[in-house]
Order: sequence, then C-alpha cells, then structure tokens
Amino acid sequence: MIKILQIIDLLQWGGAQKMQVFLAEQLNAHDVELTVVSMNVSEGSPLPEYLRQRGARVVVFPFPKLLSVRSFFHLLDFVRREKFNLIHTHLTYANIFGTIVGRLTGTPVIASLRTAGYDPRYHRPLRQFIETVVVKYGAQCIMANGYAVAKFGRERFAPREIDVLVNAIDLPSPLADGERIALRTKLTGDPSRPIVISVGRLDLPKGFPDLIRSFVAVREAHPRAALVIAGDGPMSDELDVLVEELHLQDSVFLLGQCDDVPRLLAAGDLYVSSSHWEGLPVSILEAMASGLPVLATEVGDIPHVVVPEAGVLIPPHQPARMAQEVISLLSNPEKLEAMGAAARTHIQRNYSPGIWVHKLLRLYAGVYPPAAVLLA
Repeated sequence: MIKILQIIDLLQWGGAQKMQVFLAEQLNAHDVELTVVSMNVSEGSPLPEYLRQRGARVVVFPFPKLLSVRSFFHLLDFVRREKFNLIHTHLTYANIFGTIVGRLTGTPVIASLRTAGYDPRYHRPLRQFIETVVVKYGAQCIMANGYAVAKFGRERFAPREIDVLVNAIDLPSPLADGERIALRTKLTGDPSRPIVISVGRLDLPKGFPDLIRSFVAVREAHPRAALVIAGDGPMSDELDVLVEELHLQDSVFLLGQCDDVPRLLAAGDLYVSSSHWEGLPVSILEAMASGLPVLATEVGDIPHVVVPEAGVLIPPHQPARMAQEVISLLSNPEKLEAMGAAARTHIQRNYSPGIWVHKLLRLYAGVYPPAAVLLA
C-alpha cells in the first residue's frame, strides 16, 4: 500500500480542485491510500464529500494567514504520525508548507505549478519569494499543468527542471435528447435558443466583462441567442450590475456555482473563454470533451488545446472581435457541429485519463521508487 498525501489551499471548485477529484477516481483502482489535506475550511463546497465518495480521506488544517504557526505544527505532527510515502502539493500555501513539512519529515515532495504568471492584484512579493525558495531547494520534483506554466516555472525556479503533466479529462456520456431539451428549457426558457456557455471563477483574469459586453452585438445579430455563465467569485455582483446596465437580462444568465459542469456543457452550442491570462483551463477540456466547439483567447496553454478544426482563437481584451466570431459561428450551425465533433475526438486522442495517470505515477516513482509497482 502506497500512502499519498495531497495538500491543497482550498477545496472549492476550480481547476486544481477538479483534478483532485479526478486523481482520486484514477488512484482508486490502484493500491493507494489517498489523503487530501485542505488548508482552509471549504464551507458549502461539495468537494470534500465527492473526494470521500471516491475513497479519499479528507482532513482540514486551517491556515488563515501565512504565519499560522499553530496550524503548521498540527500539520507537521499529522504527517509524522501518518508516515506518508510522498507528498503532492497544489497552490501557493500548500507548496510552501507542504514542502517544508516534507523536508522536516524526510518525505519526498512533488510541488505543482498552475499559473503562467502573477495576478497583479494578488501578487505578494514576499509570499512568492518564500514559495520560490522553498520549492526550488526543497521539492524533489516540480511539475506544471501546461507548457506556458512550465516556461514561467523554468524562469522562476532556474536551474531546476520542470516536468509537464497536462490536465486530462473523461469523456462524458451525451445527454439523451429529452434530457437535453429539458435542461435547455430550464436554462433559457426556450430549448431552441442558441446557447453560448462559459464556466469559471468570476474574477478579473477570466475576462467575463469582455464576454458580456460582446453580447450586445451578438444579440443584435442573433436576437434569440443566450449566454450562460457558470461560476462564483468576487466579481459576481459587479457582473450582475453590468448585465443590467447593458439591458441584457433576457440574454445573459449568471447561474452561480454549478456542481455538474459536464451536464451543463452538454446542453450548449458553443463554448467561449474570454480569459486575459491562463494556464490550461480544465473548463475548456470539459467543453471539448462534451462536443462543444470553442472560441477562446490566445493565452497560456489554450493554443496547445484548441486546434483549428475544433475552435477559433482570438487576442484577449477584444470584445468586438469576440462578438464578430460568435456571430459568425452561430450563423453556421453545420460548422459548429463539425467543430464540436472534432473537439471531442481531439480530447479523446490526446487527453485521456489513462495517459495522464500513467505519467503521474511515473513522476511518483521518480521521487519514491517503490511507487513503480503502481505502473505494473
């Protein structure tokens, strides 16, 4: 039995957290005891229960601030007591404290990177400096979830090598016709309306104001088109106000948090990502796996995923150009259908769970050789 500890900043919906659930599903078939530590209380989130249902143990050690000495020693005692074989960390606080705990307990650490730059609003130079030093000199392996993220990581952690493990996704089963019609009716009131979908945290990097503004022109060309945005975050109230200011209440629907994103995506016609900066958004992989064509900004690792036959790439910060492309795509249903089929095929061939988990287990075996038995 291999004992693996995953440490993450918070178990709320997001790309890193979705991969926690995915990892638990994949490791459930192996001789692994998986424990997930969240460094914050995740009130109202279904993720802890999702993880438990997939065989993982979930433990919370709240770190309300960087210098949470008491929480750190609780985490240290826990790791010493449990005698884990390896630690895999995700996001800033987890990378810092998980790596330090690994060094103090002699447990090998894999630290994960998920961003291709710093968000200027949340950039804390001291915190980032500490993370850089701790991970650079303390982690046995540094991995990135995409090529743009790895490029940024190589500059930041030089001369350390960065291993790339691109996110994977399961292909969801298509919705039955009746179920799809019912869901489309629930979303917009009319199942025949063209539905554009976007999913993500309602925060500045995702560029949702650009997407909403683009829909003024989209509605003029396609009066029945609907934009459905799923997600929660600090810009929620601001986006509600923007929708009202632009008089788009009948065209733009902000759903809030969605616990079944693949089902939602299967009800749409087109997926749009308006991000200003990104790593590799899991939501785009989910959309393509659901058979949706993608219109996305050309940032981060998105160009590696959205191939020409499956979608369209545009520069960020250009709502007028975004509107133009949405209008063009909605005007050609046959093209939409062909691109959606190509998107699903592309994900099936290149982002399968089997490939992903095999590469991850190889990284685990690289820092803890007995884990090589999991590759058999």
